[in-house]
Amino acid sequence: PLLSKRLLASLPIRENIYTIPNILTLSRLIAAPIIGYLTVHDQHVAALALFIYAGATDLVDGWIARKWNLQTVVGTVIDPTADKTLMTVLTVSLAMKGALP
Repeated sequence: PLLSKRLLASLPIRENIYTIPNILTLSRLIAAPIIGYLTVHDQHVAALALFIYAGATDLVDGWIARKWNLQTVVGTVIDPTADKTLMTVLTVSLAMKGALP
């Protein structure tokens, strides 16, 4: 019981989720369906540009979070979710176009 009280006391009550890394990750999550739409509608240059943006923000958000100690629980959940969503949407979009081997 005493150990659990100490453990609970050491945990932060809440954390700021409105950080630059989380906002960049959220933008990547929002970009995923847009990339899918652009791919299905043969707007490949725009889809590629947005995909490059998503890749760059994936690198930058992690770097910022580590450099300025802005890691959050929310970030540890939405970052891999954004990555998986982007890959899934792109795979499905390319499959719909018959562009996968």
